[in-house]
Parts: sequence; structure tokens; C-alpha cells
Amino acid sequence: MVFCVPSSTPKPFATAIKLIRKGRSTELDALLGQHPELATLQPTDNPRSLLHHATDWPGHWANVADTIGVLVTHGADVEARFPSDTPRVAETPLHWAASSGDV
Repeated sequence: MVFCVPSSTPKPFATAIKLIRKGRSTELDALLGQHPELATLQPTDNPRSLLHHATDWPGHWANVADTIGVLVTHGADVEARFPSDTPRVAETPLHWAASSGDV
């Protein structure tokens, strides 16, 4: 699977997304240790938090439970909302996990 991120996305954030998609939670933990701000970052050009990326469609990423644990341990906001003027779109990562059928 090819995964593209906007060119304005900070490189460590883009790396974190790739690690999430590959289920590499140990490497993600190390990266967040070096860049703790990533755990709560929601870039302006694509305001999905790393938790949103972990629970995004199609879901079922490898090692996703460990990945989510790492993100939460590093301070990720489980109630972060995807910004939207439409209430049904302003969803949390839990909404996204549920809509992807992830437990």
C-alpha cells in the first residue's frame, strides 16, 4: 500500500503514520520519546491526530492495540475531534475505530 502525506506535514509525523500503518509500535514509542509533541499534533492541512490515523478506514492495522497503547502513554488525546463545522463529522478516534469495525 502506498501512503502519501502532504508535503507540509512534518517529517517525524509522517514517519509516525508509516509506523502506525506497519504496526511497528516499538519504533513508534522511540519516535514519540524523541518528539513528544507528535502525540497531540493535528496538522492544519490534514487535522487527523495520530490516534485518528491508527483508527482510520480501512482499520485493522497490524498491532493496532499496542500502537494505541503507545500513543495514549505518550499523551494522545482519546477525545480529540476531527475539526468540522458539521457535528457528525467532528468525530473522535473511537468513532473512527467503530466505523472501521475495529474492536
